[in-house]
Amino acid sequence: MPIIIVVEPHPLLRLGILQLLSDVAPGATLEGTDYAHLSGEHPNSRECNLLLLSVSSMEDIYELTTAADRAYSPKAMLLLSESSEMPNSLKGLPHSVAGYVPKNVPPEVLQASVRLVLAGGSCFPLRPNVSKVPQSLVPLYEPVKWPPPAETKTKIAPPANSECQMLGLTPRQYEVLVLLARGYPMKSKRPPNTH
Repeated sequence: MPIIIVVEPHPLLRLGILQLLSDVAPGATLEGTDYAHLSGEHPNSRECNLLLLSVSSMEDIYELTTAADRAYSPKAMLLLSESSEMPNSLKGLPHSVAGYVPKNVPPEVLQASVRLVLAGGSCFPLRPNVSKVPQSLVPLYEPVKWPPPAETKTKIAPPANSECQMLGLTPRQYEVLVLLARGYPMKSKRPPNTH
C-alpha cells in the first residue's frame, strides 16, 4: 500500500492533484501538505513511497528538495514545476529525485509519470540537443507540377515474359492490359498487322 504525499503551497491546486491521483495506485494513501511542514522537526513526519514536490522557481529547487528529503525520507521524489525547462544540472539534488514534470502537462501525463516512478522508473523530459542542427523540411519538398507534362510518345513496357506467364496471358494480352491500366482507351492501340 503506497503512501503518496503532495507538497504544494496552493490549497486548490493541491486538492486537484490529490483528486487526480486518487485512482493511480489501488489502495494508495494520499496526503497533502504545504511548505510549512518541510521546515523544522515534526513528530508526524514519516517515510513515504512517493513525494510530489511543487517547485515554484529554480532558485529554490535545492533547498526544497533537501528539506523534503529530510522531512519525509521518500523512496522517490517527483518534482512539479511551473517551468517546462528542466534545470541544467541535477547535481546536488537528493538521490531520491526520480522525475521532473511541468505543471502544464495533461492530467494523463501526470498520472503516467506517477505510475512510472512508483514502479521504480524515472521520468525526466528530453533535453533539446543544442549542438544538433535542426533539419529543415523545406529541402525535402519538391513542388508538384500540375497538370503533368504530356507524354510525347506512348511508352509501352516491353513484355515481361515472366509476368505474362505468371498471369497466364500472351505477350499481346499483357501489352493491352498494361495500356488499360495506364488509362488508355482500347482504340488507342492498333490491332496487330499479322494474323
